[in-house]
Amino acid sequence: MSDALSPVTDSHAFARAKQIISDLAEFLGVGVQVLPQPVACQASWIQGNCDDRTEAARAWTRLRRMREKLLGPDLFADPAWDMLLDLYVEYKAGRSPSVSSLCLASHVPVTTALRWITKLEHDGLITRSHDPKDGRRIYVHLAPATIEKLDRVIDGFIGSNPTMHASFPSPWKE
Repeated sequence: MSDALSPVTDSHAFARAKQIISDLAEFLGVGVQVLPQPVACQASWIQGNCDDRTEAARAWTRLRRMREKLLGPDLFADPAWDMLLDLYVEYKAGRSPSVSSLCLASHVPVTTALRWITKLEHDGLITRSHDPKDGRRIYVHLAPATIEKLDRVIDGFIGSNPTMHASFPSPWKE
């Protein structure tokens, strides 16, 4: 499987994902606005780094927010996973978020998010680096082994890895 998709293939995948999200929202009786294909991903086609995994990670994050909206944020709080998904999307876009940005992505209080960042770093899943231009800012990065593991998890999520979740329905592929 190629990491980079053509705009036609990715547009088709986006259209299918958009339809599935709309159908799910209608079934659940909630209003959801599905925006046109993200401009960031369209620009990424030119650079060749917009792929199924990135779109799946974004979709997974959107579905988590929808679940929180419907069932409440306290029932399914998982700040470590929210942080890892955010870091993955940022990595795929060639960016490293700051600690404060990652705290926002976790959807929990800052003190809780900081504890999770410390745990993720202690467990070797992420690393931190100081901004050479601003000593107050610290960037967070996925460890290389974590990127590989997230690739495998997301492959299972989209059904492109036959050894993981082979029966998982894939809205991103024909």
